[in-house]
Amino acid sequence: MNTFDQLEKYCRRITEISDEEWIAFYSKFEVVHLKKNEYYTKFGEQEDYVYFLNSGIVRVYTTKEDKEHSAFFFFENSFFSSTENLIANQPSLLGCHSITDTESVRIHKKDLFDLFDQYKSIDRLGRLVIEENRSNLLDQYLDLLCMTAETRYEKLFEKHAQLVLNIPVKYLASFLGVHQNSLSRIRSKI
Repeated sequence: MNTFDQLEKYCRRITEISDEEWIAFYSKFEVVHLKKNEYYTKFGEQEDYVYFLNSGIVRVYTTKEDKEHSAFFFFENSFFSSTENLIANQPSLLGCHSITDTESVRIHKKDLFDLFDQYKSIDRLGRLVIEENRSNLLDQYLDLLCMTAETRYEKLFEKHAQLVLNIPVKYLASFLGVHQNSLSRIRSKI
């Protein structure tokens, strides 16, 4: 499988895009390989790229009182970035950390914004990706408010069973808002 096949399949699933538009779009991307525990973006850095994750797991985190807190995870076949920072041109309030070896492709924000201006279908694609990510974040937020940590873990496990097993306990516990010992008890019940 070509490095850009997953990206193309994802994009064409979301919206109609001509071959000419697709070539213009993907030609602006470059491949990025990160090893486990490397950073796409650290908390407080400037983010200039949007990424599409082909393989691996990326943890998005924030920092409070010099302690990292896992906000969410991205799995293969998803776009990720510090989107608000990308638009506002300010230091990132979120960091993106590779917790497994990853392969992704990235596009510089200037190239992406130029493509939005040039092609209506790519502009639509961008809007739909943002809507999908926002919807997922809202679901996650509502889960945090309405579900127990055990139920949230079960839901995450149902969607990404093999991948969840690759997330270190400290990151998963932080994401669920529980102590590592509590997560161990939750895992033992499943």
